[in-house]
Amino acid sequence: MLKKAREPKKLLYLGTIIGAIILLVIFYVIIRSYQSSLAHKLKVLDDKIVAAEQEKRSLQAKSEIGDFQTKLDLLKKLIEKHVYWTSLFDFLEGITLPKVRYISFNADISSNKLNLDGTTIGFTTLAQQMIILKRNPLVKNLTMSSLKITEEGIGFNFNIELSPKAWQEVKEQKNES
Repeated sequence: MLKKAREPKKLLYLGTIIGAIILLVIFYVIIRSYQSSLAHKLKVLDDKIVAAEQEKRSLQAKSEIGDFQTKLDLLKKLIEKHVYWTSLFDFLEGITLPKVRYISFNADISSNKLNLDGTTIGFTTLAQQMIILKRNPLVKNLTMSSLKITEEGIGFNFNIELSPKAWQEVKEQKNES
């Protein structure tokens, strides 16, 4: 009888141990599954972070390219608006009669105006020079603000308003030569 009483206890212990082992195995499988799920989620998040960082770098690169393009466009505009004084002097030299001499030169680029003081040998040469200037397409307006007789001949002052395109056209005329 004692043996029979011990057998149920052994079976109870054995059942408890087997049940605990089964619970541990189930618990282990659940933990491993949860760990695998977390590892997968972590990988997905890492991939999203990498993609976001690449997108950020791409946007930064596009921004830098845009900034560079803006600077390049500004530089291009500056170069296009650059005044080539030598070209203007070459232009004046090309349309000035040999007996006309300019003594002083003043220019206001913002208003496209030139002020030239000069001398020539006579009124006929002065009139011819004015006609040459007035007929030039780059000259928008020409006025003579002073006239005086000097020891060297006739002294004059021309106020010339150039076409707004004059500075660039002068440059292009020089390049065509």
